[in-house]
Amino acid sequence: MNVLLISPHFPPPVWKYAQALAAEGAQVLGIADAPWTALPEPLRRSLSDYVRVPDLERYEALEHAARLLVGRHGRLHRVESLNEHWLVHEARLREALHVQGPRPAEVTRLRSKEGMRALFRSQGLPCTEGEPCRTPEQVRAFAERVGWPVVLKPDVGVGAQRTRRCDGPLDLDEALRQPLAGMVVERFVEGRLTSYDGLCDAQGRVLFQSSQVYGAGVMETVNEQRTASFHSRRTLPTALEALGRAAVAACGLRERFFHVELFEESGGYRLLEVNVRPPGGFIVEMMSHASGGDLYRLWAKMLCGKEVLPVTEPPPLLVAHVGRRRSTRYRLTHEAAMQQLGAAVWWQGPLPPLLATAMGDDIYLLASEREPELLRMIELLTAV
Repeated sequence: MNVLLISPHFPPPVWKYAQALAAEGAQVLGIADAPWTALPEPLRRSLSDYVRVPDLERYEALEHAARLLVGRHGRLHRVESLNEHWLVHEARLREALHVQGPRPAEVTRLRSKEGMRALFRSQGLPCTEGEPCRTPEQVRAFAERVGWPVVLKPDVGVGAQRTRRCDGPLDLDEALRQPLAGMVVERFVEGRLTSYDGLCDAQGRVLFQSSQVYGAGVMETVNEQRTASFHSRRTLPTALEALGRAAVAACGLRERFFHVELFEESGGYRLLEVNVRPPGGFIVEMMSHASGGDLYRLWAKMLCGKEVLPVTEPPPLLVAHVGRRRSTRYRLTHEAAMQQLGAAVWWQGPLPPLLATAMGDDIYLLASEREPELLRMIELLTAV
């Protein structure tokens, strides 16, 4: 089985997908913009062939490299990037090279916030209220109709880039000085951000599920450069699981990781969006660590057509991510934090600048069997 991975080295630790595929007997082929010698050693051992292109943004160069690999190894059976940024490129390659999986029209619809909202509404699923930005007058009328605050954001975007909360007419007037093309306006939801994360198989059956509870919304974390923190749940609330599974089914997802974002309100849950790729940062690592399993290997087995049974046991551990900002002075220094937390910190290190804006400069991954203890450690790391 030939599996082509786009940018198999970035962001870390994406190279573990290649490692898992190779362990399951797949022939793993890679295309990226990095020199061979710059790739992590475990990735180099996992790749059967590799083509470097000067610029992955240029689709024509990517397709040319893919056709070179087809000439050397025969037809491709899967094309994956596992990265939001390359979803359209991978879909175009599938269409051009007759590889099964989502095509450009499907990926484009599922990356659009308005496309997702229309899909949710058609299935009767509770979701955020919003509409495309057409004119300043239409946006002002929407705000007056639904009430303040409102949020302006790109219809296709990730990591809360160019997302802005407007608390009243003056805020909105300032925001409307920017071009409206490709933007949507939404009613601000007063609720806690949470997620429904997991992996589904070729029949759309959920093989693994998890949920993260966020200390602040992504918009607030990015725009205000807050400390980024979130932690896992041991058991999923029934209503959350039901709505998450309904969203995955509505999107028709097959053989994919997913990251569903929802708001938790007093009356239940409301869908924000579905990301048809693995949850960002180290969440796949966190889900693996909490469950005592290997989500990379589970995905690789599923992709290679091997039997995989759904994971139904609750995870023995609870895990958390704390991303501290170097611009913030915390009550505990790094050295003091590491001394107090000890073995509860199972990974610690910096993030690349491209990811740090949303997830923090210096990352601490924590684990505990008890939620009160986990929350106490998060508080220790985030206190200023």
